[in-house]
Amino acid sequence: MQKNYFGSDWHLCHANIIKYDKRPFKSVQEMNDTILFNHNTIVKPGDNFYFLGDFCFDVRRAEEFLELMNGNLFFIKGNHDKNDTIKLYKQYGTYLGEQKKIKIGEQEIVLNHY
Repeated sequence: MQKNYFGSDWHLCHANIIKYDKRPFKSVQEMNDTILFNHNTIVKPGDNFYFLGDFCFDVRRAEEFLELMNGNLFFIKGNHDKNDTIKLYKQYGTYLGEQKKIKIGEQEIVLNHY
């Protein structure tokens, strides 16, 4: 059975986010590895995953991470997402813009980063 998941603000490769958000990681590498491992443990290949912005702060590594992710990927633009990241969103999934209304079953959901 296909499931739907939502996430945002992973800020992969963003060293200062560990301090700012008091994330429980000793390094950026540990944070990146843990977030991606947890994602793939929960989200299966046929599931839908809606990512609501601010994926990765290093566009060179973002493609590597996107290739590893399970699920049908849908993306909303975040305030830190630049043109290069949006190109990757379009390449590795479905880019939904800055806001999108979706319907899952009978439930309508408005997706945005804010």
